[in-house]
Amino acid sequence: MSLFTTENWNYSQYLGPQNRAIISIGAGLDAELIYFVTVIDPNDTQVFQKEFATLENACVYINQRYNKIWEFKDLTQATSGGGCGSCSAH
Repeated sequence: MSLFTTENWNYSQYLGPQNRAIISIGAGLDAELIYFVTVIDPNDTQVFQKEFATLENACVYINQRYNKIWEFKDLTQATSGGGCGSCSAH
């Protein structure tokens, strides 16, 4: 069973029956880093987003919320159907 960590967060996701959950990064008005747990639908539309001040807290939240109900995917290991290796830029 795999989980989001501070090492794999930027190339992992949880896949649900319709949606997927990821962690992304942004910046606040004061230029501090913010981490977001975001659920995205099949059309890449944001369905839900929760903000965290630390990457560690974002990892804890996404694992507690989705680990037991959705499949964990490491996108560096994807061989078909999406992920880093399927992009036409490669």
